[in-house]
Amino acid sequence: MVDIESKDVLLARAWLRSGQAPAARAAEVARAMLVKSGQLPPTAQRMEFGADIEWALLADAEEGGLVELAAGLAQHARDKGAAKHAKKLLFRWKQRGVSVPERGPSRTPVDLMAQPDPLPSYISPVLADGMQSAMLGGWRPSDGPWVLVALMYDTVGLTNCHLLTSVSRTQLRVMAQRISSLGSGELFEAPEALVGGHLRHALDRADAAKRTIEGDAIAARQILLGCEPVVDLGFELDPDDDRDSATHLAAAAALAKDPFFAPYFEPLADSGDRWGTSATVTSASELARRLEFNAWLVAHRGHRGAALQAVVLARALRAGGDALRDVPWAQPLLARAGIAVGHEGAAPAEEESP
Repeated sequence: MVDIESKDVLLARAWLRSGQAPAARAAEVARAMLVKSGQLPPTAQRMEFGADIEWALLADAEEGGLVELAAGLAQHARDKGAAKHAKKLLFRWKQRGVSVPERGPSRTPVDLMAQPDPLPSYISPVLADGMQSAMLGGWRPSDGPWVLVALMYDTVGLTNCHLLTSVSRTQLRVMAQRISSLGSGELFEAPEALVGGHLRHALDRADAAKRTIEGDAIAARQILLGCEPVVDLGFELDPDDDRDSATHLAAAAALAKDPFFAPYFEPLADSGDRWGTSATVTSASELARRLEFNAWLVAHRGHRGAALQAVVLARALRAGGDALRDVPWAQPLLARAGIAVGHEGAAPAEEESP
């Protein structure tokens, strides 16, 4: 039998605090965390949790005085015991003079003014050492507008993050400009799903490597667990561009002077970064992903030519670099991709399995 003091409930409360749960319960726990934090209003559809999660939320509501959460459980909890306990809790609070929301209809009108649009989100190109910065914007009743400022490497994942609240759009733009000026790459405004998904993938990668994330890791985990991971940005060339891929590849020499791609064509140097990313030399597939991500960003800035050149260059790297073996401007790029070039041409180095 599940109750507020059972071992199952204590375990579920630990999941809600840490943001870590078994894979089979991860989505449920992530949604419960969002409901608890006030990012998702407690409705019947969103409150479909297992009894252990319902009781865990109820215990947290009782401990933290979360009246709205308790009211949501009283109305929508599937476990009858949890719903009954929540009603008793609300009754005690009401007797003590706490303002308790009256039970409303199962479907309430949507107040279009209740939640303003979230703050915009930004992300930088992937730098030559694999580093990337991002700013994920949002809004929730408990904090108002917020932004998660994060730093990640595609080789090791999320390294640090900070959650800032009560941030205006003007402050966010100034912050984006300041971060860009610090050498972490120009920040592009991008869809929330892309930025959040990219950060979620970085979080998963850091977790898989059991790396410590500096800063507001718990808050970041609560936010990112509700995002769908984004690993690759797919590109489909139209038939004309596909037929002219050799022409685009030959023209890709111009990328060596493009501010978003030029560092990839510079001779390798030991980065010496404290994160231990070993990102100066990477696999051909990882380097191709970097070029493709940057191509997506510059394409949305209207630089179609540079985007096409970067995409066909990424394809050549994925194919083993044979088309680039005798091209002088491509030699640093091949070295960065871990492709050895000898008298008999390019030979791809063995890639580690993901």
